[in-house]
Amino acid sequence: MKVDETNPDDMLAYRCALRMLEDDYAVKAASISVNEVGAGFCKMSMFVTADMANHGGMCHGGHVYLLADAAFGYACNSHNQNAVSQFGSIQYLAPGPIGETIYATAIERSIVGRSAVCDVTVTTQDGSVIAEFRGHSRQIPGKLLNDNEGQGAGGEGPALGIDNRRE
Repeated sequence: MKVDETNPDDMLAYRCALRMLEDDYAVKAASISVNEVGAGFCKMSMFVTADMANHGGMCHGGHVYLLADAAFGYACNSHNQNAVSQFGSIQYLAPGPIGETIYATAIERSIVGRSAVCDVTVTTQDGSVIAEFRGHSRQIPGKLLNDNEGQGAGGEGPALGIDNRRE
C-alpha cells in the first residue's frame, strides 16, 4: 500500500485502514485490495472474476458499488473518527470488464461539522471511467484507534502492505 510516510495525517489514515481491514469481511470476500491511503483519500482495486458477472457477461453493478462504497468508507474513516454512510448514489457509465482489475479512487470533497461528501471514480486498468459514486457520511461517536495507536510513526509501517487478491 502506498502512503506518504512523512505526513502524520497520511500515516494515521494508514493505521485506520489496517484496523478497518481486520473486520471488513465484505472487502476480504471480494478480494478488494487497498492500494493507497491518505487523509480523506483511498484507492482500492478489485480483480473482476467470472463469478462476479451478470447475465450480460459484465461485472454486476453490485460488485462495482461494493468497491466504490468500500473506498468511500476508508476515505471517510481516515481521520480516526468513526463515520458511517448516510447516503450513496452511483451512475454506471460503461460495463465493468470480466478478467480485469478495476479501481475506485475516493476523495473527500467537503467536511462540515460531522457531515462529509466524498466522490469516488471507478475506472478500468486503462483509466476508462465505468462509474461515478457520491457518498455522504456522518461522524458518530468513537474512534478506530486507541490514543496511543494513532500517534507518531511507530508500529507496523507501510512495508506491510494490504493485498487481499486471490491467486
